[in-house]
Amino acid sequence: GTKHLRHSMCDARPTSPSAMRLPVALRWRQGARLCASFYDRTFAEYARLEARGVTMSNLTKVCLTEQELVRNAQATRSTLLVRLAKRIVDIHELPYKCGINPFIQNVHDIYVSVFQDLLRMQDITTIQNEVYFSKQLPSYLSKTVPVLPLLAKASKEISPHLPKEALRRFLDVFIRSRISRRLLAVQHLDFHGQYHRDSDSTRSLKLDCHPEHTARKAFAAAQNLCKRTYGAAPELRVVSCNVTTFCYLPSQLEYMLLELFKNSVRAVTEHHAQILGREPLPEVQLIIHGSSEEITFQIIDQGGGIPSSIMDSVFDYTVTTSDPDLKNSDDTHHALQDLFSRPMAGEGFGLPMVRIYATYFGGDVGLQTVSGKSTEVFLKLKRFDLIKLREE
Repeated sequence: GTKHLRHSMCDARPTSPSAMRLPVALRWRQGARLCASFYDRTFAEYARLEARGVTMSNLTKVCLTEQELVRNAQATRSTLLVRLAKRIVDIHELPYKCGINPFIQNVHDIYVSVFQDLLRMQDITTIQNEVYFSKQLPSYLSKTVPVLPLLAKASKEISPHLPKEALRRFLDVFIRSRISRRLLAVQHLDFHGQYHRDSDSTRSLKLDCHPEHTARKAFAAAQNLCKRTYGAAPELRVVSCNVTTFCYLPSQLEYMLLELFKNSVRAVTEHHAQILGREPLPEVQLIIHGSSEEITFQIIDQGGGIPSSIMDSVFDYTVTTSDPDLKNSDDTHHALQDLFSRPMAGEGFGLPMVRIYATYFGGDVGLQTVSGKSTEVFLKLKRFDLIKLREE
């Protein structure tokens, strides 16, 4: 009950290995902050409010009047406060052993800090207020960048103390909310740049997003990570079928493809490690299918497939398709650390994250595999004008 939870939050004694590694003073400061925020009813009051959703009409809207811009800035600030408060309360409602996890407490501290910054800000009623708010927004986005890696680490430590379905719901809501908040913030920055004719401003939504160009850019990033690690990486072969440019968010598309390509290049390199430096690695194949309603990216790799023992749970958090023998090998440990240096890589967050992003924007991701041989991944995305955003 609430009484037990309040006692638990204030009696925050570390139980996880990572918590024990933290300095004692830092552990108790984190516990004290969590306790203090639990008794601050401001979060609960904001969390009870309804959050404004992200709409396709707003994402595709162009230049606003001064009055509309000021009104949008105030609405964005209010919505960010509500969404942050809901996630802070979610942390307060976690079971004791989960709530005092140091990675969860770090996420809590980040959200409380941004919430308090926004709360202290003057109400946005003039264009000068809007300018100040827009200058602060990028720093708020930067503050929350570590949240996903922290959640990835936390999920492994709290999973024994939380039913799998409850963990999945907690993380799904956190990540969808994060997508919504960032879209709202970026959307306002788009409006700000248009109205003030900011030469450095570029629209986040691209009306002529080219699927093949974006895919090649994402693959190059994954390939470079692999080359830095092993000195070799597979090449990409692209086949396009009835594909044209389409309206989409290039940054979101590139992120999803990057996560999928990282899995493919790593799998191919690990599975064919015996031929490195002697023979070319098997290519990763990308087939892009286009229609009037959706774009499908079909990625095929000869990376040994996915073990049947984890096939049913590849979209679960904390389940990773990376080779556990290679990750634990002394000879390759430091090299793989570099390949896995991007957030969530090797943490079991890659595929679940791609699915959340895809479904948020009305699409989906699926896969099929031949154990010991190959894997095919299908990323299906609706064209932006047909999307109904899936909020938390």
